[in-house]
Amino acid sequence: MQVDLHEDVARRYGLPVDTPWDQVPEELKRVVGYRIPNAMRSMTVIMSVREILPAGTSNVIVVPPHFTKLTGADFDIDKVYVLFP
Repeated sequence: MQVDLHEDVARRYGLPVDTPWDQVPEELKRVVGYRIPNAMRSMTVIMSVREILPAGTSNVIVVPPHFTKLTGADFDIDKVYVLFP
């Protein structure tokens, strides 16, 4: 699953945002996302950062539409947390 990451978030976690993204090693692009509440393995997802969003955007991580179904999110109090290597 590929996600788009805000530039400020990428900088905070040490991702090389000034390097052309196709030259960044794949292991640095890998992150783990998990939903709270978490009741089963399908609520934890290995993701790859596809691109860095420009600084003018809000402080977000953009996930694909099927993330909602995959993790069982129901839009009440669900939160998604991301772990960086």
